[in-house]
Amino acid sequence: MESIVVEKTKDKISIEILGADHGIMNVLCSALDADKDVKFASYTMPHPLIGDKEAVKSGKKPPLESKLPISPDFVLNIHSKTPEASFKKALVKISKDAKEISAAFKKVK
Repeated sequence: MESIVVEKTKDKISIEILGADHGIMNVLCSALDADKDVKFASYTMPHPLIGDKEAVKSGKKPPLESKLPISPDFVLNIHSKTPEASFKKALVKISKDAKEISAAFKKVK
């Protein structure tokens, strides 16, 4: 998965996450919501039938073949005193939780 910083200010960061789905975005938002320093965390996703994003941004009518469903790019919005640190902290928490779940699952076998 690739992430691209779309917008960054002192107390907000918007990160486009390529190849994500609702599952990972919900996990990210839950981890961010658990952080007391995060004021607000959410994600948005364009409608999958919108077509070519570049054509939509430029106002040009997209060609017919680009009206097929596109791979959605989710944008994560974090409002925090230190949004980058909050994002990194959430990723560490998710990784730790995944390792704990994996270890518990191995014990069940």
